[in-house]
Amino acid sequence: MALALLYGANINHDWLLMILRKCNVTERTARSSIWNDTFQDVKNTYVLVGLKDGRGVLGFLRYYSDDWEDASLFLEDAVWVDEDGEKLSIDGPGILLTKEAGIAFVSFLNPEQPDIESARRV
Repeated sequence: MALALLYGANINHDWLLMILRKCNVTERTARSSIWNDTFQDVKNTYVLVGLKDGRGVLGFLRYYSDDWEDASLFLEDAVWVDEDGEKLSIDGPGILLTKEAGIAFVSFLNPEQPDIESARRV
């Protein structure tokens, strides 16, 4: 059981391959995809999620799927952002964006609530 816990913690925190990257032995991580790498390493931040239909959602990243093929995110303190940078509040605790929402990109912004204009220039 202890070995399983240690293995799980290593995969989650990438300890072994982090040491090997610092020694220039590898450039890989222990995680399954760059989706998982990114969300594991960039924490406590606001994100601007661009959808394939041109809409955007700005919010605090709370949860994300482990698998990039699922591509789901839950954003708290979320607002819709139109093409002109106008915000439309989402009434409630947040929004769950699933794979069907068509996530085109995720911009990771400063930890404090970002300025929409600077986020749109990304």
